Amino acid sequence: VVSTQSTVLAGIPAHKTKVSFEDLKSGPGLAFIAITDAISEMSVGPLWSVLFFFMLFLLGLDSQFGMLESLLTSLKDEVSFLNKIRKEYVSGGICLVLCLLAVPMSFRGGLYIVDLLDNWSLSYPLLIIAFIEITVVAWVYGVNRFCSDIRNMIGYAPSVYFKACWMFVCPFVIAVLILSGIVLSILEGYPLYDKFVGCDNSVLIAQGLLPEAKRNVGY
Repeated sequence: VVSTQSTVLAGIPAHKTKVSFEDLKSGPGLAFIAITDAISEMSVGPLWSVLFFFMLFLLGLDSQFGMLESLLTSLKDEVSFLNKIRKEYVSGGICLVLCLLAVPMSFRGGLYIVDLLDNWSLSYPLLIIAFIEITVVAWVYGVNRFCSDIRNMIGYAPSVYFKACWMFVCPFVIAVLILSGIVLSILEGYPLYDKFVGCDNSVLIAQGLLPEAKRNVGY
């Protein structure tokens, strides 16, 4: 319902400015400019504005709960002395650090930093980790040994279809996604140095997450 309403609201300024609906881009501009302008044209505009931004606040708060809990759990697992400190203090300290790190995003070039992090720090590290994990499981540990482990747990081994997916299909699809995304990002957007910063950022994040992934896989 919220997605449908947002689409309708985004279409109002597009119709007014004679811009094709396909040319509308997502991002902060859509939420804080295009949709806000559409709400101002509605009857009882201030009420809908309050409700809309309250909805955005709740969405952000909900996302923050999940991310903060994941980060807090990981830190407490890795840094043992944090378990001796009350959870409220640790959570408050993490929120303070994250708030300070986000301050540059409120400056004149803040949208550039947000776009850089959004393009390079969210999707690529997870894809890189997924590619490494599926490659290690299928080719280093061995797909036959992995299927034997599954048979010991559930009583029967996976079919040849799953073996083919783990060995060939999944690594190929993930590699295509990574390479195509990097190529498209290089061909459009910010200058070339931005791409090097983004690639380094993705590799560093993936490198930081790999020890946790390695422990979860068990190698």
